[in-house]
Amino acid sequence: MESRIVSLRIKENYSQVGGYNFQLSTEYTVLKNLNVGLAYRYSGNRDFSLRFKQRNRISVWAEYKLDLVKYFRIKAITILQEQYTDRNLSEKGYIPTRYFRNKLELLYKELGKHSPYIFAEMYYKLKYNKHEISRSQFATGN
Repeated sequence: MESRIVSLRIKENYSQVGGYNFQLSTEYTVLKNLNVGLAYRYSGNRDFSLRFKQRNRISVWAEYKLDLVKYFRIKAITILQEQYTDRNLSEKGYIPTRYFRNKLELLYKELGKHSPYIFAEMYYKLKYNKHEISRSQFATGN
């Protein structure tokens, strides 16, 4: 899991701040191939009215890595996340939005400085009476 402590997003030809993130996280190796972690993130994203929507997010995760054959590694990550939006910008106030995320990644690990990968991730929005897939993403990179 990638962890950034502070990030700033710029838009409009570098003339405006589009968003910001501040994150504190920790990760612990339970077993050789199993890590668990905890993170808190405070973020803000500019909306169309040029106000910042502020969010507080708490996440816990488990990541399992398994080396396949000689050059391939598979990673499975499960994340439970709870997010609170700004009280003034949300009709629901501080009612949290909960997500259960699952990511599966295949990595080719022995190619010099480059490590090509492919992954799929599903976001399940946890509601009171039903659960639904709210987002999915697929990517490949180097």
